[in-house]
Amino acid sequence: MPKFQLVLLLAAYLAIPAWGYYQMQRHAPAEATDQTAVQADSRQEQGRQVFRWGLIAIGIAVLGNMPLMGLPGMLVVGIGKLSGVLRKEVEGERLWPAAIMATLIFPLGISLGVLAKNLAYPQGGIWLLGLILTLWLAGTILILRRMA
Repeated sequence: MPKFQLVLLLAAYLAIPAWGYYQMQRHAPAEATDQTAVQADSRQEQGRQVFRWGLIAIGIAVLGNMPLMGLPGMLVVGIGKLSGVLRKEVEGERLWPAAIMATLIFPLGISLGVLAKNLAYPQGGIWLLGLILTLWLAGTILILRRMA
């Protein structure tokens, strides 16, 4: 993977929790009317969720690559192979680097999904999070196919 793409991936991993932290600080409780206090509390909770899931995604990416040597990415590669998208492209010596790459790319979808859910449909919308994660999984598999 070229250095530019790694820097871009790192920036994306850091930008999402930073935005969540900014939202938490921006909408900190203050003396206001009941309506604005409820809105500020709701936005602060959304920022807290984005921050928390952004850090979880960073943890999965780091721990999945360092001590686990790309093992979580093997699940993504396995799904790609079972679906028939990665039949011949990822075999033999290409299997483990693809798993490491999937471990780097896929966890970002978790924090992007939580961010999109909180921006687009903050009252609920777990279906939106599932849809975004499914699309991100498909995109990760297609990226792996292209790289192979």
